[in-house]
Amino acid sequence: MSELSTEQRLLLVKHVNALMQPDFDALMFALDVPNHVIPSGQAAQGNRASALLQWVKSPNGCGLIEFLKTLDAIAPVPFDVSLDDPTPPETPNEDFRERLPYGVPFPRVRLPDNYVERPEALTAVKEKLLKETDQTLVVSAISGLGGLGKSVLATALVMDEEVQARFEDGILWVTLGQKPDLQTMLGEWIRELDKSREAFSANTLETASRYLNNLLLAKRMLLVVDDVWNAAHADWFRVGGAGCRVLVTTREAQLEGAEYYPLDLMSESQAIDLVRRKLEQQWSEDQTAEVKVFANSVGYLPLALDLATNQVRDGFSWAELQAEFESEREAVALEVLDASEAWEQLSEGEQRNYSLRACF
Repeated sequence: MSELSTEQRLLLVKHVNALMQPDFDALMFALDVPNHVIPSGQAAQGNRASALLQWVKSPNGCGLIEFLKTLDAIAPVPFDVSLDDPTPPETPNEDFRERLPYGVPFPRVRLPDNYVERPEALTAVKEKLLKETDQTLVVSAISGLGGLGKSVLATALVMDEEVQARFEDGILWVTLGQKPDLQTMLGEWIRELDKSREAFSANTLETASRYLNNLLLAKRMLLVVDDVWNAAHADWFRVGGAGCRVLVTTREAQLEGAEYYPLDLMSESQAIDLVRRKLEQQWSEDQTAEVKVFANSVGYLPLALDLATNQVRDGFSWAELQAEFESEREAVALEVLDASEAWEQLSEGEQRNYSLRACF
């Protein structure tokens, strides 16, 4: 079971929101959720539950199956659902860990079950990461609109055998977001590399970043800094010597000296493949024409296609989604356009921008 119905998702959200504090804390401990992911116990339970569920489905989260199994052991889930997944994923989410030397730091990341390879992007960024250079520290950045698949591409790179062989001392991953707890995040990286008491003495951003830099000077490690909104936040993680590389994913933050790779939209065939993998047995070839039209409407944005496919799994037709999207897209445009400016008069690029906003 890789997905839930809309009704099951609503029940799950209510169930997690209603967990008693001891059960919620036990769940976080059992899943080994990073400290910075969940707001403190003083925050509203709804905010903490929302943060947990977002982490579960993220590339470096535990995944829905493991979450449901763990939750069911602590506070049984309120619906009848098989927690076994009889169909192994087509992507190497499990066996790749067997290649890793014992004790080498490695993030708990996973590819989506409906992962679609984007070989041109993977090869281009991998070449940047593997290139030997005399520079003290090389920073590569995957940039582009939200929902393009930047974090998924970074995950695919982390799971690549050549990348793992190049960075023989391990890989570290941090997801920043808009309001990161930088001190905690730096501390987590430090303690991945140094278990001594001295690791706890770096109690400012300056000392923590410097301490981390010293730990990495002689190592060959890949440092992934995901979802950067503010370039100044990423600067604290630009550490290490000539054997290290920093890989950043960002929508639009400008990092001085970084080599950028602008991630493009999916191709039409990749978009169809994503939908086909997601729908599995519900897919039929006669949906192809409607999917092509809808994919073009949402600008071939992977996240928008993924969300739409969830609705198709729940019983919506592509025609219904297309009509609803067109209505929402024009409503978004009317919020910012002069009433006298017609939608049809906008350029293709302007229409695409409003289409992407309408997805969310």
